Amino acid sequence: MNFYDDIEGTKDLVPKLFAKDPDGSLQRTQVSELAPSPVSDEELLTRSLEYPSRFTPNGELNESFFEHLYTSGTSVQRLVYGWDYHSQDVHDRFEKRAYIKRNDKPIQEHVYVGALQASAGELRNFAVDDESIKRVRVYDHAREDDILHAEVIADIRNLNKIGRKKFRIQLMCLFLERGLWVSPFLAQENQYLLSNCGCNLHKSQVKQLGGAVESEI
Repeated sequence: MNFYDDIEGTKDLVPKLFAKDPDGSLQRTQVSELAPSPVSDEELLTRSLEYPSRFTPNGELNESFFEHLYTSGTSVQRLVYGWDYHSQDVHDRFEKRAYIKRNDKPIQEHVYVGALQASAGELRNFAVDDESIKRVRVYDHAREDDILHAEVIADIRNLNKIGRKKFRIQLMCLFLERGLWVSPFLAQENQYLLSNCGCNLHKSQVKQLGGAVESEI
């Protein structure tokens, strides 16, 4: 039976996954039938940055990048063969998602700004401050239309409201370290979002866009 069969689509997916895998050992195994492999620590994962859902009214990033991390889970795309190999598919998927949102709610822009990355190992070893607890897990979660979909979840049950906010912000900062891979669909009139959001661009993007600050990774 598929790891997700009896809990797929539920709002409380995360606590049910923790109940199914108390020690987290199933992260190292393939838990969805269509996945090409388990998610290794070395594997890069990417997540889309969209406007306006991830931005404040002033155009800065808000704290919602991982808002469903401990309820229904956070979706990421696996880069099994690296960014260069998967980049076009990733950009197309993220733009299609924004396009669907624009059509569902035409009053809002829903702009796909770019993609952010972190490795599965960085997520699994992530801890706030000097905390020894490893709260984040990454599982393969392949679907018929997306075999490289994965799920990121976290157990933050003993953190208070301030602690949860800090956790989400620091985890988002981990994704910001590598810089932003800018959407090829980003229109000229929306490129102001790149400077407003405060994201450094990945070094491969700097020459392409001219003069923006680059990440060191």
